[in-house]
Amino acid sequence: MNEKNFEKRSKIMKTKLSILIIAVCCVVVFAPRAYSAPILEGFESSSGTWIASDADRDAEAIFSIDGDILEIELTNLAALTNENAELLVGLFFGFSGTLTNPSVVLLNNSVVCTYDKQAQTTTVSTPSTLNGEFGYLTGINGINGGRGDYGISSSGLDPNTPDPYGWDGFGSVINSNENLMGNDVPNGRDFGISGPNGWAGSNSLAYIQNLVLIEWDGATGLSVDDIDQVHFLYGTDYDNVPIPEPTTMFLFGTGLIGLAALRRKNKK
Repeated sequence: MNEKNFEKRSKIMKTKLSILIIAVCCVVVFAPRAYSAPILEGFESSSGTWIASDADRDAEAIFSIDGDILEIELTNLAALTNENAELLVGLFFGFSGTLTNPSVVLLNNSVVCTYDKQAQTTTVSTPSTLNGEFGYLTGINGINGGRGDYGISSSGLDPNTPDPYGWDGFGSVINSNENLMGNDVPNGRDFGISGPNGWAGSNSLAYIQNLVLIEWDGATGLSVDDIDQVHFLYGTDYDNVPIPEPTTMFLFGTGLIGLAALRRKNKK
């Protein structure tokens, strides 16, 4: 091969290499992403009381039965909540009964705070119900990875997506009545539960300080010993924790293999 042809072929190979690099970058940047959110497995510390914690999170759910109503006090025990991913937004659990008509109530020793990022001020209110801010799912044990048959959340976890779970409006493709007030989806993705000392995050956000009471009908003749599979859900802001989809990773790997092959061919 003469020098002129060699230079021409070398330029063509470099062009192909550049195009492949750009294509791989586009796959990584623009491909659909799944978003992870912390889901902590609960452990029963005593009859009806479930807890979970890690380095940044500490939660408690106390289950009790009053007549035919299952009551759950859901509390964020973390001293000070600094990140949106540390806000407790709900839970999954299993129960042998058939529960209906869930509701979420703000207890007397808790308040709703709305933080104004620009003004750096916090407005406090005590609404009588939080039903418009929470959604629920039932009958989901088969698609929920063993995390329970019931789910309730203020932020929109869709267990119909594979691990890591995606966030897509709580039950938006599963249940037409997932909002506790009968609307299609909860009103926004805020209203997570902070710790008892409040929230020290940086975004404008409505949050609950520091617990709520969840009630479900249908617990007649059952006890708190029938509760299992308790998992705590966290996070109102999932946009900052992208995880590439499996397809993205496959394409990225294929691109790297192609780059290596071209490089070897170019050297020869």
